[in-house]
Amino acid sequence: METRIALFQKKEIRKILHADEWWFVIVDVVAALTDSTNPAESLKKMRLRDEPLSEALKGGNLPPLALEIPTAGGPQKLTCWHTEGIFRLIQSIPSPKAESAEKTARTPPPASSPPSPTYPSGPTTPSNAVGLPCPPR
Repeated sequence: METRIALFQKKEIRKILHADEWWFVIVDVVAALTDSTNPAESLKKMRLRDEPLSEALKGGNLPPLALEIPTAGGPQKLTCWHTEGIFRLIQSIPSPKAESAEKTARTPPPASSPPSPTYPSGPTTPSNAVGLPCPPR
């Protein structure tokens, strides 16, 4: 599986290509859009506040998955959600950043990707927003 780092307003959001679709690490999205120092706790509060979000995170037609993501301490299974799930998550975040993220996140996975530079946690694609690669230099 291909793993990349996307940037949203200088915050890293890890994503992985799974079943020909980008899946994003949920706590990375929450951290980037809320500036929270504890994104897991922020997500927990969001689930309490938003019952439909809580139900979607529990299952639905395509629930979040624990996917293996490279980290500084080695590969770990992190909870990831597909693009449409992330859009649902973004709708629950009371932040001006959330609207901007939703507009820029709709990027289809590449048919074939050129080699990416290496990064301590895996290959990366520099970007100026979630899933949008910067132009070549």
